[in-house]
Amino acid sequence: RDLGGAIVGLPNSGKSALLNALTGASAPVAPYPRSTRDPAFGPIEDDLGNLFILGDLPGVDEQGEPRRDGRLRQIERAHLLIHCVDGREPDLIAERCALVRRGIAPFRSPGQPEIVVATFGDPASVPEGADFAVDSQTGAGIAALRSAILRRLTD
Repeated sequence: RDLGGAIVGLPNSGKSALLNALTGASAPVAPYPRSTRDPAFGPIEDDLGNLFILGDLPGVDEQGEPRRDGRLRQIERAHLLIHCVDGREPDLIAERCALVRRGIAPFRSPGQPEIVVATFGDPASVPEGADFAVDSQTGAGIAALRSAILRRLTD
């Protein structure tokens, strides 16, 4: 089955927390690297009742290298990439995005759209290199991101 959106990023970039905030899923969240062992999925619905599935896809290590368990293959089926990057160090956003993009490149479809989300940040101040900033714990910025994701999925 196709995925509406694949949530990707380096370990501990807030992927699981973002999935939970966007969809109400209950993916485990932990403060140590590679805490997500298996993909987690959750539904997101637009105002017309169209349902899309978002998936938190563990798959790259701290150096952006793909894990060998084949989980990143699911990126091929995603209509949209939601790229999480830790927003607490805004000077490193471009570098971290480049690491992940390199690691997932073999699995991306040509022209696959991407939204870059600075997590752990201040939604009022989107850092350079990101499209949105969110705080998944408080919910700040989630509604705007959710709307943007749904717009991209229904275009």
